Amino acid sequence: PGSHHVSLYVEDSRGAVSQEHINFTVRSSLPELVQSSLQLSQKEFVSGERVTLEVSVQLVDADGTTDDVRVDINHLIQSWSFNLSDDDGDYVWTGSLEFQPDGEGSPSLKVIATDGIGENANIDILLEPLKVVDEDEGGFLSTPVLIGAISIVILVGLLITIQRRRQATAEMKLIDSWGVFGNGMEEEVESEDVESEDAPEEVLDWDNV
Repeated sequence: PGSHHVSLYVEDSRGAVSQEHINFTVRSSLPELVQSSLQLSQKEFVSGERVTLEVSVQLVDADGTTDDVRVDINHLIQSWSFNLSDDDGDYVWTGSLEFQPDGEGSPSLKVIATDGIGENANIDILLEPLKVVDEDEGGFLSTPVLIGAISIVILVGLLITIQRRRQATAEMKLIDSWGVFGNGMEEEVESEDVESEDAPEEVLDWDNV
């Protein structure tokens, strides 16, 4: 692989000379899996829980002859293998597997791209570690438990909101009752003032004094 230069030099018996030059580039036909493009739907699993594992990875293949990309997973005595495909020709190979590991541990996942057949085949491999935890350890991460926890949080929030509203309503009623008492006292004072104004003034008879 790389850039190359070829010169063709020709001379006849009379001494006439002609030459041509050609530059060309040879690209590697090795399949190349792009590590940074590898995506898994999840990397941590719960023992005994069945899930759909989805895998996608980008493949660089200069001559476009690679048609065998697969995923191998080994975990304790279990093993899985499934093929990836590039149906839309965007160089991203995808596939899925119904995955149900038994027993906690660290399964090894390999993405293998093969170009050719037999001993002359060109191969590229990507490795990705996975994790399987015990059911008790993964219980808090499971969907039912997570939904239950969220429901409890929402319920507690609603109860707190209702309690605060009740407390606010009680305080408003208390404030209103204070206003009623105050108005009553003001009316009483005003009525006394009116009575004092309406009372006749006492007139002294100076002739009889």
